[in-house]
Amino acid sequence: MGMGFGGLWMLVFLLLPLVGLYLVLSDRPATVSRSVPRSAVEAARERYARGEIDRETYLGMIRDLEG
Repeated sequence: MGMGFGGLWMLVFLLLPLVGLYLVLSDRPATVSRSVPRSAVEAARERYARGEIDRETYLGMIRDLEG
């Protein structure tokens, strides 16, 4: 009649590692693993837009990066 408790525990122990693996792999931040790396020019542009660097520093960085 059915699997009983022994069969149920066997099913749990078989599925547990698969569920754990799924959770670990799906929990990675999308910005790190799945996005295209941004360029240094884009990073400088974002820093300037946020006010982290002034115009002079920004323009100097762009000149250095673009050659």
